[in-house]
Amino acid sequence: MPPTAVPTGPATAVPIRLAQVFKQARYAVPTLPDPRWGGEVLTQPADLAAVRDVMQAAGIEVEEAVLTMIPKNTVRLEEKDARKTMKIVDALEDSDDVQEVHANFDIPDDVLEALAG
Repeated sequence: MPPTAVPTGPATAVPIRLAQVFKQARYAVPTLPDPRWGGEVLTQPADLAAVRDVMQAAGIEVEEAVLTMIPKNTVRLEEKDARKTMKIVDALEDSDDVQEVHANFDIPDDVLEALAG
């Protein structure tokens, strides 16, 4: 699963710096169109350190560089199923025996708002 590197910092010459990052990484995707606002760069696990090092050498502040699980496919949940799923996720996250919870569900914003309200 791809890791995440989150760049933040000055925007001067950022397109050139990001070009260096993308050249180093076999697969890199900024999630935000304007790096001045920060964002994520996804790369293969084996390239995590190299991409982080290239970003730092280019003067791009890396807030965090971590390995994380990203699903290839997601399942969209409506309110009834989302409510049940969130109960399970909350219980898992509250358990002292669980370090991280990964899932492949997608809950639309309006459903999340209804669950929170």
